[in-house]
Amino acid sequence: MKRLYILVTILLLTLAACDSNTNQNNPAQSGSTEMDEKATAGTVIDQNIEQSKAAIEKTKESLGEASEKALDVANSAVEETKESLGEASEKALDVANSAVEKTKEVTADIIEESKKIATGTVTAAAEKVMATASELKSAVSDTSAALSTDDGLALAKKSGCLACHSIEKKIVGPAWQDVAARYTDDQQAREKLISKVSKGGKGNWTEVTGGTPMPPYSPRVTDADIAQLVDFVLSLK
Repeated sequence: MKRLYILVTILLLTLAACDSNTNQNNPAQSGSTEMDEKATAGTVIDQNIEQSKAAIEKTKESLGEASEKALDVANSAVEETKESLGEASEKALDVANSAVEKTKEVTADIIEESKKIATGTVTAAAEKVMATASELKSAVSDTSAALSTDDGLALAKKSGCLACHSIEKKIVGPAWQDVAARYTDDQQAREKLISKVSKGGKGNWTEVTGGTPMPPYSPRVTDADIAQLVDFVLSLK
């Protein structure tokens, strides 16, 4: 067993010596391998550089295209914005014009309503003034001193009234007492009779006169005398 161990040891030592001799005998081959490795590393580096350059150029192209697209998008957005603003301006102008027209219509309606109200107010005021004046005139007439019977008959005689009238009985025209009775409740009696005596006329007492007209007393008789004669007649109620 011991001999076997010694033989194995000698064999291993012999093999080691052979490998050492082999390496010493091939120095050129070892250097060549090292140069090949260096060349391969340089080629890889060159390839990496070329790839980097190509990537840079591609990136530049991509950036250029992206910039052009971005510019196109921006220009398009500007044009769309202009169009939108133009449409919005037109719509705003239409709305403003519509508001102006509506304001004109409302103003015109207000003016018309104001005119109607003003006209109605003025008319009502005028009617009230006229009614008040009529009442005052009637009050003055009622409170004015009527002629006595003798003075009234004297004025009637002077004016020519007694040819057709008397106090109590009809002659050609109705009795003055009948005239006063007919107009008892007529607030406009005085004005009506003054006009009738001044202008003359027919139709009110046809059943008495048979259609004979009353001649006009104006201007033969003064307006003041006509008014006194009417007041005298109306006082004979």
